[in-house]
Amino acid sequence: MRLNLQLSAALILALAATGRGLAAEQTVVESARKVPVIAEVDVLVVGGSSGGVAAAIRAAESGAKVFLLASESYLGADLCATYRLWPESIDCGELALAKKLFAQSPPTPMHVKSTLAQALLDGRVEFLLESYPTDVLRDGQGTLAGVVIGNRSGRQAIVAKTIVDATPRAGGGEWQGPSSRPTPAAIASSLGSCWGA
Repeated sequence: MRLNLQLSAALILALAATGRGLAAEQTVVESARKVPVIAEVDVLVVGGSSGGVAAAIRAAESGAKVFLLASESYLGADLCATYRLWPESIDCGELALAKKLFAQSPPTPMHVKSTLAQALLDGRVEFLLESYPTDVLRDGQGTLAGVVIGNRSGRQAIVAKTIVDATPRAGGGEWQGPSSRPTPAAIASSLGSCWGA
């Protein structure tokens, strides 16, 4: 035990002496690279929650070309991952998606996932699962113009006129930078008070 402590102390001192300790900041310079553009859309919804799906469908119904990006391997994590499979308000009946989601009571997680996926397909909304925004695209004036994503296919880009952040706690602000503003809850979750969005 004493020998292990001595070796650990020696290693820490050696790392500190070389400047390669845990506190040392190391950087690398990324080479310039071409990132393939997989979609050019009017609206990009980042987040595959039930509210993100509802926002994507609403935008598509208004005539926009829409793409939805979800980090999970399924849609509706806000309901399925939490087993929160009931509406908080009894009066969600006027919303078509809510009617479909809660057609059976209580809905199973598979019902929620497949209903949300089918709603996107029916609304002609393209979507990707297990994809993460890693950077933003900006136009010549510095305005957001899309995102760079990472997934099993590598890095790809989606060019968009409007980006809706439907991630939990508006997490997109972290990658959008200081000029971003939170998406109003009414836009990010057009399912409204059904589950307290």
